[in-house]
Amino acid sequence: MDAEIQFENVAFQYKDDEEPAPTVSDESTSTGEPPAPQAPSPVLFQGLDLALPRAVVSFIGQNGTGKSTLLLLASGRLLPTEGRVLIRGRDSRELTDEADRQSLVSFVYQNMEFETDQPIGELLR
Repeated sequence: MDAEIQFENVAFQYKDDEEPAPTVSDESTSTGEPPAPQAPSPVLFQGLDLALPRAVVSFIGQNGTGKSTLLLLASGRLLPTEGRVLIRGRDSRELTDEADRQSLVSFVYQNMEFETDQPIGELLR
């Protein structure tokens, strides 16, 4: 089996973009002490080596286990924190052009909605 998508020693962790602002009821604001730092987001994948064959369409599992994150990494829409994801032999970090990325791999979101008069065959091409 030839892998279309290869994960090589991949680690991934979502970045904490914002720390929540302290509220008036927060004890740290009433004592004048700064709020305690938030714990970093957990690492979802660490040292992941995986080969995905052509035409993977879904993963099944419990909520919050990283299925969507894995598929977003495999499609080049998320980039690994460490390691690399190869899509048909190309490092996902090199796929900066959306049209280039879409020519290699497609991703359909669960709740994707749009209106079109195009036949489904044309859309899939």
